[in-house]
Amino acid sequence: MNEGVCVGGPLAGQTIASRFPQGVLLVDRPAGHCWLYDWRDGQFVARTDEPMPVQDGPADGPGDSRYRAAAEPHYDVLAAPWVTSKPDEEVADGDAGQ
Repeated sequence: MNEGVCVGGPLAGQTIASRFPQGVLLVDRPAGHCWLYDWRDGQFVARTDEPMPVQDGPADGPGDSRYRAAAEPHYDVLAAPWVTSKPDEEVADGDAGQ
């Protein structure tokens, strides 16, 4: 397990932990944003301060590996800490996982 301070992105200055060796894919699904944090020198370094779009698609653009990070066992996928779950009554209506 890697634990360290985040450099850049929306988690700058916060300490997080990852179960995977290369870093974290941070996802804000409701807003459609994500950030890649790479594990380097005892800290998580954001590839960019600007969010990348979360969208369905077969491949990433040049230099962008968010889909690969989500699919391979090298990056942890974490929900953004500011995203809250829906109340139980909404989940009961079939909205689970959206």
